[in-house]
Amino acid sequence: VSKDGYELPHLNVTSGSASLAASGRLDDKWDLRWKLDVQDIGKALAAQGITSGGTAHGSGSLSGPLRTPRIAAVINGKDLVFNEHRAASLHVTTDVDMQDQLPSQLNLRATGLRIGTQPIDSVTIDGSGRATRHELNATLNMPQESLVLHAQGGLENMGEQNIAIYTIKDTGAYE
Repeated sequence: VSKDGYELPHLNVTSGSASLAASGRLDDKWDLRWKLDVQDIGKALAAQGITSGGTAHGSGSLSGPLRTPRIAAVINGKDLVFNEHRAASLHVTTDVDMQDQLPSQLNLRATGLRIGTQPIDSVTIDGSGRATRHELNATLNMPQESLVLHAQGGLENMGEQNIAIYTIKDTGAYE
C-alpha cells in the first residue's frame, strides 16, 4: 500500500486442489489479472454443505477506470455438479467494456446438462454490442425440442434512465 494506490505483486490462495492467483495494481484505475484452477470442486465446497463436483479453470483481467472497467474472462468447466444440477462441459468467454467505447462480447457453451430432472443437450448464448445497441442469440436444445431466441435492443438515455428496449423475433427454428 502506498499513497498512490495498492500494489499486488503476487497473491496466491490455495485450499486443497483449488488455487487462485492474482496480481496487479489499483490506484485511480484497475490493472488486475487473475487465474483460477479447481481440480475438484466437490472438495473445495465440501464444508459449504453443497453436493458438488467437477473441475473449473479460468483466467481474466479487470482494467480501466474504477467505475467503468473492462472485464475480460475465460472460464471452463468439466463434469460440473451442483446439488441436482449437472453440466458435462461449460465454456464461457466475456469481454465487457463498461465505458461503452468498444463492443462487448459474451459467449457461453454448455453441453450435457440436467436441471433437476430436465435433460438439456446443449445451451448456446452469444451476445455482442454496446450498451446503446446490442444483440443476443440463444439456443436451448432438449431431447425432443429446441428453443431459439434472438433479441436486439439497447439502453436509452444511459445517464438518466436505464430502460431496456428489446425486440424478440420468432425465427421459426423450433419444431
